[in-house]
Amino acid sequence: MKNPTPRTDDIPTWAELREMFREIAVRFQETDQQFKESKDRSDREMQALRALQQEVARESKEGFAELKQMFQETDKKFQKTERFLEEVSKNVNGISNSNGEFAEDYFYNVFEQDPTLGQIHFDTVKKNVGPESSQGGKDEYDVVLYNDKSIAIIETKYKARNEDIEQVLRKAHTFRLKYPEYGKHKIYLGLASMNFRVRSVMDIARKKGIAVIRQRGGKTIVSDKNLKAY
Repeated sequence: MKNPTPRTDDIPTWAELREMFREIAVRFQETDQQFKESKDRSDREMQALRALQQEVARESKEGFAELKQMFQETDKKFQKTERFLEEVSKNVNGISNSNGEFAEDYFYNVFEQDPTLGQIHFDTVKKNVGPESSQGGKDEYDVVLYNDKSIAIIETKYKARNEDIEQVLRKAHTFRLKYPEYGKHKIYLGLASMNFRVRSVMDIARKKGIAVIRQRGGKTIVSDKNLKAY
């Protein structure tokens, strides 16, 4: 079988071939230009991104440095505040101790001059009794009055509070444990204070048979009508 003879109208002319190659060349140049522009744009975007990262890193570093300085300054202020509070606490404790000692000395002198309670006369008055005995815990007794049949234990406070009443009642028990030689003695209790701001303290003490001794207008007032022996 013979090969068919090509038709001359299917073969492009030289002019048509040149035009085809020109269009291909133009498209290639356009594609190349687009690629270059895309690459340039990507490079600019990458540079901008790197610049942004560097700026963020710089600001973060400065921010951390500033934050660290703030923490250091805050820590210094906290330490100063802590030292200040320690000094205040020492001063307050010192004032509290001084007030307590003043109240104790004041009421000791009152009973030393007139050693009576509930119309009972006592022969001896002592202060700061205990805790030399291991029995009965570490209780101390601010003012103690003695005679051959009775003991009076006076708890002294600068400012009396409700919880002081339980402390007074406990000391009747611990005194007997510490000093069994007074086991047959009657024990009377008193709560002495320079200031009874809460009246309920006095009322509760009286109901429990505890003498209330207070300082008022330069005078010492003793309320012992309901005095009870423990």
